[in-house]
Parts: sequence; C-alpha cells; structure tokens
Amino acid sequence: MYSITGNSNIGLMETTSISDASSMSHKKIKIGRGYCAICGAKPTGINFDVLTCSSCKAFFRRNGVKPLNQFVCRLSGECKIDERSRRQCTACRLRKCFTMGMIKERIRTEEQNQRHRALVQENRRQKFKKYQQHQEETRL
Repeated sequence: MYSITGNSNIGLMETTSISDASSMSHKKIKIGRGYCAICGAKPTGINFDVLTCSSCKAFFRRNGVKPLNQFVCRLSGECKIDERSRRQCTACRLRKCFTMGMIKERIRTEEQNQRHRALVQENRRQKFKKYQQHQEETRL
C-alpha cells in the first residue's frame, strides 16, 4: 500500500513524500526549484531529509551528533541564519537544522562510510568489467 502526501517547506520547495507501508521505505521527490531551508543559499539536494546547500550539509554532518547544549548563543537565541550570517552563531544554526527537520541518525559513522566506499568501488569495478566485456563482444 502506498500513501502520497504533499507538503510545503515554508514556501521554499514543495516535496511529495511516497511511503511504501509494506517495506517502510520513504522517498522524497523534488518538485521545482527552491532554496536551502537553513540559510537560503542555492541547494545541492536533499540531505538528512531537508533541502540544503553543501555548506549546511557539511555543517550538520560535523555538528549534528554533538549535544545542543555544547553550543551557546551570545545573543537572544534567535539569530537570523542566512547565507551571509550562517557562520556567526553555531548554536542557532544547529537549532535551525533540527527545527527544519534534519535527522542526525542519517549521519553515517566512519565504519558506515568505509562500507559505503567499498560498495561504491565494487560497483564501479563491476560496471567497468561489463563495459570491457561489451567492448570485446562488439569487436568480434
């Protein structure tokens, strides 16, 4: 059974979620163009379940697993986070990442990264091997 729901992420980009209830898989399909939900910059894709730029993606990967109370806002705790000011307050930027729906459990551990890299390399080897076989078959 599939369920399709549409929502709007503060007018930044509309997404449609497709959930397969039998396998509990969840995919998001991009519709149209948008902006980074954290700072408003040009997005590179959906990262950790939110449309973000590469800067906010990297920021969340580095800081998302750290406790929120490790970072303290020097102002009122409601700093404006945009493309120019995103580096000014780590506490408010990280809070906005979580508020916008970024999921820290999607950050891969070093062990998961190693397994992923090995899988990618193996897939490339297999693809290249198929390519070579195809080239040999077409020469004959």
